[in-house]
Amino acid sequence: MPEKQLATDVLIIGASAAGLMCAIEAGKRKRRVLVLDHANKPGKKILMSGGGRCNFTNYTITAENYISHNPHFCKSALSRFTQWDFIQLVEKYNIPYHEREHGQLFCNESAKDILNILLSECQKYHGSIMLNTAIRNIAKNDDHGFSIQIEHENEITQIQEKMRQREIEIKRLTEEKTAAEHSERGGSHSS
Repeated sequence: MPEKQLATDVLIIGASAAGLMCAIEAGKRKRRVLVLDHANKPGKKILMSGGGRCNFTNYTITAENYISHNPHFCKSALSRFTQWDFIQLVEKYNIPYHEREHGQLFCNESAKDILNILLSECQKYHGSIMLNTAIRNIAKNDDHGFSIQIEHENEITQIQEKMRQREIEIKRLTEEKTAAEHSERGGSHSS
């Protein structure tokens, strides 16, 4: 049986909180997003966190709370999407929450509320999620993208991650447009 072929701009391995947030943010940027997970349901760890109530953020978050080879990365990341941004998202969905010790925020009802927010936002920005999917192989392509071979419902599929190729194409078109504009300006002054 021949392999199926798929193409995507962004491929995310893991339908966890981080994976779903990544899918949402990439989707906001008009990227074609595919999230793969071996589990039969997305966000299983979200559902278990906080005793089923999900500690979804803290009031106080600083770069010093994170370990990184590049400490400036955490500062940059935290300034671009803050705990206040996530709290605003939770409030947009009218999810009741409460504060526990040390500024930890938990859902009043269930961790499912947070998972449902992430899944709704992912769907809103056209992110696709493939569950029960095994990754068989990952290879770097000559065009700086990746090929991923997966098994899903007893079918082997080859996925081409095309983001890098798309960025190269956009850069090439921009350079061509700039060169054409420069040529036009040069041509109009020479008459």
